Formats: sequence, structure tokens, C-alpha cells
Amino acid sequence: MYDFKNILVALDRSEMDRILLNNLYKLQPMVSVEKVYFLHVTKNEIIPDEITGLSPLLMGPSDVDLEEEIREQLKEIWEKQERKKEYEIHIEKGSMSKRLIEFSEKKDVDLIIFGKKLKRKGVKSRQVARFAHCSVLIVPENIPEKLDHIAVAVDFSSSSIDALEIGINVARHNENTKLSAIHLYELPVGYTTVGHSYDETNSIMKENIQKNFDALLEKIDTKGVKIETLPIFKPQYETFEKSLTHTLHELDASTVVIGSHGRDAFVEWMLGSSTEKFLDISLDIPVFITKKKGKFMPIIDSFFDK
Repeated sequence: MYDFKNILVALDRSEMDRILLNNLYKLQPMVSVEKVYFLHVTKNEIIPDEITGLSPLLMGPSDVDLEEEIREQLKEIWEKQERKKEYEIHIEKGSMSKRLIEFSEKKDVDLIIFGKKLKRKGVKSRQVARFAHCSVLIVPENIPEKLDHIAVAVDFSSSSIDALEIGINVARHNENTKLSAIHLYELPVGYTTVGHSYDETNSIMKENIQKNFDALLEKIDTKGVKIETLPIFKPQYETFEKSLTHTLHELDASTVVIGSHGRDAFVEWMLGSSTEKFLDISLDIPVFITKKKGKFMPIIDSFFDK
């Protein structure tokens, strides 16, 4: 089971900060937090002296002012809900994505949490999910009122067990929360050449997938939580990310958990394109990507905005 004791929350002085802080309590069943790091990253801007000389305000707020502003917001919102949680505020300069990843490694963070704006592509989501050494939780602007249906994307690897355990932990701490394990499948190419019809092949595929579900659940302590297992047919013309998005909407899921494979970091990076494309889609539910700590790509500067 993953242990999320130290978490890192990214703040950017937008309305997204208030959304994150107001909704962190909803995410508590997913994690057993002991310490929270709040990180705000400012851009490296070079402003000519001739311009800054016109008014000191053109330089923007100082790090001290930023920290005080964030501290006041925490007192107003977060401390009322999480009085016993230890926290630190940090202000850094550079690329938000890169600083998040470097800071999380330096502080041995177990989980990175940040918001995703609906009108902005998931470049930051992709970068952090790809290079982070730990799990990532992406929170949308329009977070559901209740996280009462957890969907877990399953491929029957060991990472699926990790993802299911997250879902089980959430469901057992939230009464009336539904937990669904979903597996997307395609019919094998050329199935008609062996004499099977579409319906026969589909039936065989579903039966085999259900056996895989049964075998997987035997390896897990479900803690009394009922898990609905759903083999979902994916048309060959539809991409993984679009099919998963459609499935989540049809299920009315309020959160999705995806396990990141514990392969060699470079191989995982190359094989993770479907998940990365999925992160580009503007979802209105949180996306939890579980990762074994330490499985990460070395940071490549060219991938990040300066």
C-alpha cells in the first residue's frame, strides 16, 4: 500500500488556489498526511532598470510578501479544516513543472497535488506525470461536490493492485462510495479467420477478462469493499484516451485512479503516451496517478519552459 505522508501542493495565486485549499479535505481519505509543503513558483523575468526605476511595483511582490499572502489564505481556508497538520510555505523561481519535480525529490515527497484549468492544455500535467519520482494528483477547476464513485483503470499488472488499493482506501472511508475497476479491450485482429463471429469473440474476451479480474482481486485485501468489475469494449477506431474519457462519463465517475507501471523509467516514459494524451483532455474529475517512488526519468531541461 502506498503511504502518502508528505505531500506537495502547487499554488499560483489564481482562483485555482482557493479551489485546491477548499477541497483538500475531500482528498483526505486518499492520503494519510503528516506534513504539507505549499510551493509557489514565480517566473524568471529580466526587467530593465529603466523600467523598474519608474515604479518598484513593476517588479511584482517580494518573496516575503508572497509568503505572507499565502499564509493569510491558509489561515482563512486550510487551517480551519486541518489544524493539526504541519506545513511549510516555499517560494521559488523558474519553471513550475521543473521546480515541482525537483522540490518533491529534495523533500522526499510522496504525492504532488496541483490544479488544472479547463481552458489550458495539460502541458504541466504531462511534464509532472512523466518526470515525477512520486504519485501525482491532478485536481480540476470543477471538482465534483462528492467523490462518491471511484473508477480504477486496470491492466492486470502489479500497478493495478496499487491503484485498486488507493480506491479501496477511499471507498472504505466514505460511506456510499462506489468502486469500479475498468479494463478497456479490443477484439483481436483477424478473429473472423478462425471461424468466430463478432458476438462469439466478444463473449470469449469478456469471459477471459473476468477471469483476470477474479485472479487479481484474490491478491488484494478488499477490506470488505465491494468492487464492480467492468470489461469495456474499445472500438479499434477510438484511441485509448477518448475511450477511457467516454467510459468515465458514462459511469458518472467522480475520480479516476491510474497505476503507473514499475518498469525501467525510460521504457515507462516511452510507453506512457496514452496516459499522457489522456491528461491533455479537459476532465472535470480528479486524476490520481500512482507511482512507485524512485521510478522517474532524469529531468531534461529542454522539456520545460524557462
